Amino acid sequence: CRSAGTTGLRRVWGWAAARVAVTQAEYERSAKRTPPDDGSRTINGRDVPNGIDEGWDYMPGDSAETARLAEQAAAKLQGPLRAQMTVRNRNGFENSGDADVDGEFKAVLDAVHRAHRLPELPIINLKSVSFTPNDGFKRLGEYNHLSKEMSIDISSPVPVRLVIAHEFGHILHYNSFGFVPGEWPRSMRAIARAIDKSKKFETLKKANLEYFLQPNELWARAYSQWLARFDPGIQTGINFLRSSNFAEDHLWQWEDDDFGPIAEAIDGVFRLRQWLYE
Repeated sequence: CRSAGTTGLRRVWGWAAARVAVTQAEYERSAKRTPPDDGSRTINGRDVPNGIDEGWDYMPGDSAETARLAEQAAAKLQGPLRAQMTVRNRNGFENSGDADVDGEFKAVLDAVHRAHRLPELPIINLKSVSFTPNDGFKRLGEYNHLSKEMSIDISSPVPVRLVIAHEFGHILHYNSFGFVPGEWPRSMRAIARAIDKSKKFETLKKANLEYFLQPNELWARAYSQWLARFDPGIQTGINFLRSSNFAEDHLWQWEDDDFGPIAEAIDGVFRLRQWLYE
């Protein structure tokens, strides 16, 4: 998301990167195509399109059963070898070495565990960085799907815990729901419909703020606000934006009454995936 910064720069945070090389002709053809909607079915709590086999969205050997066997094998080992093996278990996160970033990330991860079950995720590397302003914008955080790295600028004027929660939304989007550039995945369309009906979305459309309207950015902002119910530090970040003197900061998050139907939609999608503790 973008907003005016306290130093006169504009802030940018919450993006995720994935690049695929195509020719100009391929690009022009793809712009005219829309994927067929053949329906879907639920397998082990996951929304899988009809005609696609289970396991299409993760590498062989990355199943929960493989992780369980790896944990059993690691438990029989001793010392450094055991530590080296267990760090590769599923749902693992490599610390950045920066105590401030690592501490804030742990707080967010604790909130995630209080809020819902985690799906299978690859190893995510956490990095503490200092982004250089570019064309009047300063990036506060990013998740790179290609390298599986979450980078956080600890000097962010926005409370870092909200930035991390936002980036964690990107992690879930790319690694569990499936990312389609410029589109909502089928399994997230109930959330998309709720967002489309919100007053905030109408404001963004009238202002023609393309970046704010991207599905991956809408989702990351919605997820971080949903997660704020489980961590006061994340809510502090939202309150910071709401009380900011910069008008653009007010565009990032929803007012509580406006967000209610979106929170219910997220609950519904997570319930279908058996992520909620019920």
